[in-house]
Amino acid sequence: MVATALPGCDPGPDARGALYDVRDSAGVRLVENRGPAWDGGDAWLVESEPEWSLGALEGPAETRFFQIRDLRVRADGVILVVDGGSAELRAFDGDGSHLWSQGGQGDGPGEYRAPATVLPYPGDSVAVYDSETRRVTVVSPGGEPVRSYRPEVPEGHTMAAPRVAVTPQRWLSSVGVSLGRDLPPSSTLAPPLPFFWSRPDGSVLDSVVSLPTSSRLVQQSGAGVGVWTVPFSVGGAVAGGGGRLVTGDPAAPRWTARDTLGRVVQVVSFPAERRPLRDEDWVRAREASIPEGAEPARREAVAEAYGAMERPADWPVFQDLLLDDRGHVWVRRFQAPGTVDEPGRWWVFTGEGRLLGQVSTPVALAVHAIVGDRIVGVATDSLGVERVRAHRIRRPRQ
Repeated sequence: MVATALPGCDPGPDARGALYDVRDSAGVRLVENRGPAWDGGDAWLVESEPEWSLGALEGPAETRFFQIRDLRVRADGVILVVDGGSAELRAFDGDGSHLWSQGGQGDGPGEYRAPATVLPYPGDSVAVYDSETRRVTVVSPGGEPVRSYRPEVPEGHTMAAPRVAVTPQRWLSSVGVSLGRDLPPSSTLAPPLPFFWSRPDGSVLDSVVSLPTSSRLVQQSGAGVGVWTVPFSVGGAVAGGGGRLVTGDPAAPRWTARDTLGRVVQVVSFPAERRPLRDEDWVRAREASIPEGAEPARREAVAEAYGAMERPADWPVFQDLLLDDRGHVWVRRFQAPGTVDEPGRWWVFTGEGRLLGQVSTPVALAVHAIVGDRIVGVATDSLGVERVRAHRIRRPRQ
């Protein structure tokens, strides 16, 4: 097997104990990291070749994937895949063998229009959220639909979407983003996105936090409204599990942990180089947004939109957060548009906020879950074939 890693800088054995500071501020643990704990022999390695892989251009229907929307590993090791193309929830054991499929296109009981998220539900069941019908379907451990309901919507909003299960009894949900009314013909907007606590039965508890969204260019004309996401603009990241909620604004090198009441209990900062956004970065992002073989009219529309956008001054620091089942916080460095041939790079922290170092994950792997010594994610090849893959993590010193 070939393995890859980014161990980070080596501060030397005498300096390692002095590379972070911890202090308390009104009951909040403030952790300032100045360097990684790992030296070259400590760094974790992710195998570049998968332990197993599911997905093919041809073959059994249960292993043909199209538009995988979510992936989750259940407490018993069962891997749950939300496939948007078939509108199904599919289950596989820890070795990748198919167990069952549930759902299908439709509006009937146990069917979906646009399944988007799967979350743990009390009693070892799971819940699937459909973003089109705005309905949650509870599915038993064996794959049988149990019931469906629409989540309660907070006052003043039009929708509620469950996002993260901090515990099986307490979910983090978000509302829809409103771009406003009576806008000028061309506007770049980044409205905040409110999050709130909800119960698995769909009832609303309390608001928790508002995070920034990615900037959007809104262009209005007689033909309608066009909305473009501004590249190098990333919305706030959330992750949860084990009674902790972790959030972050990718513009800053830090993350925040909250308890199940929404109280801030920890703020962790870490060293990260600020990268100014260059002209060549912007051009590469623009070219990456144009499909191969696009008509001239499409190219003109993209050029016009990019010319009207308010360009960010710097790269974001990161773009995603994950919690593994051992309590580590994984923070994925921002990867520029048009660089899908580069590995993913992650800062890894202990639950107490100590920066361990950096780990790289295989090229084109979208990581969804980190459980035990295995990373599970989705990779898409040059033919557009999606595959669910499991890669082993080697931890030299445990």
